[in-house]
Amino acid sequence: MPVLGLPFRGLWLQAEPCHLIEGATARCDDASDATNVVREQLRGDIGALSPAGSVLDANRSAATLLERAVIILAGSVKPLVQVL
Repeated sequence: MPVLGLPFRGLWLQAEPCHLIEGATARCDDASDATNVVREQLRGDIGALSPAGSVLDANRSAATLLERAVIILAGSVKPLVQVL
């Protein structure tokens, strides 16, 4: 358990490769090689996630992702102050 007693909760966003490449390709006005980085990362294996991690489908809307993230995180954090 961390020093502050707060648990770790990771969120892994996962999307279809075509959406990841499309997003990286759409970047402009920078010197980014993001498209090549995405392709390289897709070739790798991330391995197993920590038991404290949750996978979210990033092909969904931002509003849906936020809603799912809040539900996941709300169930994993104890309030710092108990209100009586």
